[in-house]
Amino acid sequence: MPIQFPADLLRLMMQIGFIASGTGYHTEAETIFSGVQAMSPQSEFPSIGKAVNKLNEMDPQSAIQILTSEALEINPGSDLAKAFLAQAFRQAGLNDRGRTLCTDILNTTEDASARRIAEAILIEMNPKHFPAPAFRSNLFTSLQQEGEASCR
Repeated sequence: MPIQFPADLLRLMMQIGFIASGTGYHTEAETIFSGVQAMSPQSEFPSIGKAVNKLNEMDPQSAIQILTSEALEINPGSDLAKAFLAQAFRQAGLNDRGRTLCTDILNTTEDASARRIAEAILIEMNPKHFPAPAFRSNLFTSLQQEGEASCR
């Protein structure tokens, strides 16, 4: 019988991974997210964490690969994974794909975190058409905070 890990422990580990990644400890973050993935293989969240780590390393192609072949394979309906995929597209210079994905998310999602991320990406891509929210100057930190808040 598989061991059940408490949700609070998994959430804490994800938060630690995001903090490690955001402060430049990319190898350590990868280890943390891989550990959480081993503890909860049915969840897309560790893959999202690994993708965010790649975005922090300025490697959007790897983030795209992780999100499409891991996170969205586990949960094809994850709007949070799709929102981070839109950010990866944006970071890779694939703005049309990112914009389209953000628009799709905004038109269909019930996930408040995914909605905020998609809105932030669209604002960052076209700031003159949107009012500047307080976090605009530090978009990626806001994206990570949304990811941390969404971890189950």
